[in-house]
This record gives sequence, structure tokens and C-alpha cells, in this order.
Amino acid sequence: MNRIERTERIGSDERPGRRARRSLGAVALIVGVSLASLGAVAPATVSAAPSRPAAPACATGTYTVVRGDGWSIIARRLGVTTKALLAANRATTATVIHPGRSICVPAGATPTTTPTSSPSSGTTSASNAPSASCANGTYTVVKGDGWLLIAKKVGATSKALLAANNATTSTALFPGRSVCLPAGATSKGGTAAGTTATVAVRAYTAAENEAIIRSVWPDDLEEEALRIARRESNLKNNAKNSCCYGLFQINWSAHKSWLAGIGVTSASQLLDPNVNAAAAYTLYQRSGSFRPWAL
Repeated sequence: MNRIERTERIGSDERPGRRARRSLGAVALIVGVSLASLGAVAPATVSAAPSRPAAPACATGTYTVVRGDGWSIIARRLGVTTKALLAANRATTATVIHPGRSICVPAGATPTTTPTSSPSSGTTSASNAPSASCANGTYTVVKGDGWLLIAKKVGATSKALLAANNATTSTALFPGRSVCLPAGATSKGGTAAGTTATVAVRAYTAAENEAIIRSVWPDDLEEEALRIARRESNLKNNAKNSCCYGLFQINWSAHKSWLAGIGVTSASQLLDPNVNAAAAYTLYQRSGSFRPWAL
């Protein structure tokens, strides 16, 4: 019996399943050829485990997270919805982000704060430096400042100040940041950096505080955030006691170490509803839940 006939018998005598399990080495032995020769005629196919698909490239550029950022804050800076930003990064509101991390910018982003860009990488990061369009000068934020207080210091309306900075009342302010002065500002001075100003914090209305919370917290979390704020402070931004401050009654002593990292360096700053709402959302991100307010 020649080699071809022997090979055909192998194929005719065995069931398909059994035939498939026979190794190339066994077939080579039967037909009397070397394994190398058989491999040259019918090379074995090696199946590799499918690799995990790579994450899609950020087609519209990236944003580098800076201190004090949260998903909703970044979304406002980029002029997009929080939902769109999360979708572009396959993230949820519980996904924690840290300074230095690059995240994808969704299509249609129109940054509302001055970016610094790298043409080669398309990377964008928030900058505390004033934009070149600050034709009327700048003001450096100091501890205790808020938009209304700065407006009073520079002799402008809060509306004009916000417009000059493409900001809203919910845009957080942190010491050291430079803001643009509007036309007609009569004073560019303020409390010197490193000193503490004693400023009475305005009592915002419940409706104003609710609007601030809604602007800071993502849409899918804002109702629970509002429920907690109503329970904790009855939506009174200047509520305080021996330990806790503001809308979300944040415990200053327990959290001051990390609060300093987002620019909150005194308990009185937490009476500003913008600062308090942003700090509360950061606290939520740090814990991954509303656990800090659990009863």
C-alpha cells in the first residue's frame, strides 16, 4: 500500500471528530514522513486568544485633569453636557479622576475657560492664567473670595464680572486663580494673598442654592444631592455648627487635609454655596457614593 492509499484509509476509517483530534505528529508517523515535511505541506494553524480591543483614540483631543476638577466642572469648562463627557470616556459619575489624568473631549466641545494646548498632542488642560483678552486687567482670587465679593471689590456688577470670564455663579473660584476684570472696573486691589479677609457671606435664597447644586452635580445625581442638602441645611448656604459648614454640612476638621488640595483652606469658604456644592461632589467622588451623608 503506498503512502497516498494509507492516508486515504486514515481519512475513510475514522469519524470526523476523532480525525480532527489526531495530531500532526501521529499522521507524520503513519505516512512515514518527517513532521517538518508534513508541516511544509499542511502547516498547522495556531489559534491565539482574541486580544482585548484597544480603547478608541480621542478623536477630538484630550483634556488634562487639574486640581479641583470633577466631571461636571470639566463638562462646563468644555461647553458640553456631563452625559456627553462621560460617554466619550466610557465612565460614570462614580469614576474617580485625579490631577494629571487625560480624558477624551467629546465632539462639539467649546471650552469656556482659557486652555493651554499642545498642537502636536491635541491635549488641553485648564489654566489659572488669564486669557490674552483680559484687556482690562486681572484680579487674583484670595481666600474667602466669591464672585459677588470680587465684583464689589473691583466696583463692577457681578453680571459684568461673570460675562468677562465666561462664567456662571456656579463656577468655582480657588485662591491663586486669576480672573478677568470687566470694562469700567474702578479698583484692581483686594486683600493681599496670604491674609484672611473677614467677610460676611451672603445668605442665598433656597432657589438660588438649588440652582447652584443642579449646575454642579450631574443630572443623574442632582435629585439625591438636593434631598441631602435639604436634610442637612434646609438649603441654607450659611448654616454652620461646631463641626460642619454649608449646604452639605461638610465636616471641616475631618476633611480639611484633602479640601486644601482643591483650594479650600478655611472653614468659612464652605459657606459659599458654589464652593460647598463643588466640595461635596468631590467628596462623593472620593467615596464613590453618598456614604459620607449616611445616617
